[in-house]
Amino acid sequence: MKTYTRLLQLLLFLITVAGNALVLNAVHLLFSHYKIVHFPILIELSVMGLAVSPWSVKMPSGASWRPGIPLMMMSLFLVKPAAVVIVPVPGLVLITARARGSWKKYFETIAHVALGLYTGTWTYVGFSHFFHGNPWSRTLALIPALIVHLLVNRLISAVIVANRDQRTLYTQVKMTLRELHWGYFNSYILIVLASMVDPRYLPIGMLVIAILQIGVFLAVSHYSRIETLQKSVWADGLTNLENRSAWERLRDGERGNHRNRLVCVVDVNNFKDFNDKHGHLVGDDVLRGVAHVLKSVSPRTARIFRVGGDEFVLVLPRYLNIDLATLIREGISQSSLLNQLDEKVSISVGLAAEPEDGLTLTDLFRVADRRMYEEKRSTRYTESGMDFGVPASVLSLILAVESKDPYTSGHNLRVAFYAWQLASHLNVEPSLMKSIFRAGLVHDVGKIGIPDAILNKPGKLTPEEMRIVQQHPVIGFEMCRKLDFAKSELDAIHHHHERWDGNGYPLGLQGDAIPLSARILAVADIYDALTSVRSYRTAWSHSETLEYIAETAGRQLDPVCVEHWVALNQTKGQQQQFIDWVKQTNLDQVSATIGLDY
Repeated sequence: MKTYTRLLQLLLFLITVAGNALVLNAVHLLFSHYKIVHFPILIELSVMGLAVSPWSVKMPSGASWRPGIPLMMMSLFLVKPAAVVIVPVPGLVLITARARGSWKKYFETIAHVALGLYTGTWTYVGFSHFFHGNPWSRTLALIPALIVHLLVNRLISAVIVANRDQRTLYTQVKMTLRELHWGYFNSYILIVLASMVDPRYLPIGMLVIAILQIGVFLAVSHYSRIETLQKSVWADGLTNLENRSAWERLRDGERGNHRNRLVCVVDVNNFKDFNDKHGHLVGDDVLRGVAHVLKSVSPRTARIFRVGGDEFVLVLPRYLNIDLATLIREGISQSSLLNQLDEKVSISVGLAAEPEDGLTLTDLFRVADRRMYEEKRSTRYTESGMDFGVPASVLSLILAVESKDPYTSGHNLRVAFYAWQLASHLNVEPSLMKSIFRAGLVHDVGKIGIPDAILNKPGKLTPEEMRIVQQHPVIGFEMCRKLDFAKSELDAIHHHHERWDGNGYPLGLQGDAIPLSARILAVADIYDALTSVRSYRTAWSHSETLEYIAETAGRQLDPVCVEHWVALNQTKGQQQQFIDWVKQTNLDQVSATIGLDY
C-alpha cells in the first residue's frame, strides 16, 4: 500500500509540474516576439473568469470553477492554443485563496484546469482541420474536444482526491464518474451554443453566455437549497444516510403490499468506548466510516437508515442473493477510513428475511434486532486478543439462571474472571486459561433445572433439597456436553464442587484426581459466593473471605491454588481488579445486560 501511495504521489507531482509548465510557457509566449493574437480578448476572458469566481465558490455541487467553464473553453475560438491555459489562472488563484488552500493547492488546481483545457483545445484544433470546409466545422470539432476535456479533467480530479483520501485510483475514478450530473453538461451546452455564434459577434456572445450561466446557476442554487431543506427532514446530518424519521415513515407506511425483502440491523460494538476514550469527534469518524462501508457494499436498490446513535438498518430485495453480512464485515476490516483509527472497529449484524421471519418491516426488524444482540452477546467477552466467545444459546441460559436468583446476578462473569486470574498466576497454558474462563461463564448453567423455591430459600435446605441442588453440576455437564464444549471445560463444570478431602460432589473425587480446571474454579466460586449477598446472609468482607479460604486449604480447596489466590490478592483485591477489567475491556453493556452491580 505504501508503494502504491508513493506512485500516486509521483503521478500527482508529474501532473502538477506539466500543468504549471504549460502556464509558464504561455506567459513566455505572451511577452516574446511570438505575439498572441486578440490580446484584448485574452484579457477580457481572464477578467470575466475572475468576475464569476465568487459565484464559483458558492457552487453547491463542489465543482467550484464550473461557472467559468464556458468562458475558459470559448477562448479556444479566439486565441492561440498555447495561450488558453492563461485564461483561468486569475479566477483559480482567487478561488483557492478564498478556500484557504495550502500553497501546494494553488499549483495542483492550476495544473488540473490547465491540462484539461490544453488537451481539449488541441483536440479542437485537430478536428477543425479534419472538418475544414464544413459549415458546422466549429461545432463538430468542439464535441470531441469537450469529451476529451471532461475525461482528462475528471481523471486528474480522481488522482487528486485519491491521494488526499488514501483510496485506490480505480475506486476514486468510479466514484468520480458517478458524481457526474447535469451541471457539467449544462456548461458544455452553452459552449456548443457559443460555437454557433458568428465570429464577428463572439465577444458580445461571450458576455451573453456568461450572464446565462450565472442565471442558470442562481436558479439551480435556489432549487438546491430548497431540495436540501426537504431532504434534511429525512436525512441524517452526520452520515448523509436516511434518518430514523425516514425509517419510521417507511415502516409505518406499509399498506399490506408484502415483498420478498431482507432487513439487516448493524450495530457498532463498544461505540461508547470510542467516545469516552477519544472524544466525540473520533466517534463521529467511526460512524461516518461505517456509513461509507454500508453504502459501498450495498446494492443501489438498498435503503440505508441510521436509526440510533450507533445502529443502522438496511432494507433491500432478497432476490439479489448476496451474503450481505460477510460483505459488510469485510468492508469494515478493509476500510481505509476506519483503519486510520487507533482501535479496531467491529460490528454485530442481524438478518431477517421475508416471509420466513415476518411479513412486515416491524416484524422483520424485531427478528433482525434480536439476532444482532445475540451475536453481540456471543462476542463480548474479549481481552488481550483472546476470544472467549460463548454460543448465544448458552448465554441465554446463563441469563435465565441469573434471573431466577437476583442475589447471584453477575456471579458467572465474576467467577470466570477470578478463575482466569488465578490460572494466569499459576502459569497454566493459554488454551487452558481460555477453557477455564469459558467454564466459569457456564459453571452454574445446570441450576436452570433447580426449582426457584429451593434456589431462593432463605433458610437451611433439607437433605432432599440439598440432593436436588447437588445435581446442578451434572445437569450443566450434560447440557454443555451436547453443545461440544471441550473436555477441560466439561471437567470444570462437572467437578467444581468436589473437595480436596474427597467429601464433595457429585463423584467424591479427592486431591489431584480432581481436574486442575475444577480446582481453580472452586476457589473463584467460593470467593465470589462469600463476598456476595445471599438470600440467607449478608456478604462477607474481602479479608474475612481470604481468611476462610486460607483455613480450608488442604480440606476443601487445593492448597497450591489457595496459596496463589492469597498472593494474588495481596496488592489489590480481585473485586476491584474485576471492576477495572470490565471498564477497560468495554464490558459495560454486558454488565448491564446480566445485572452486574459494582
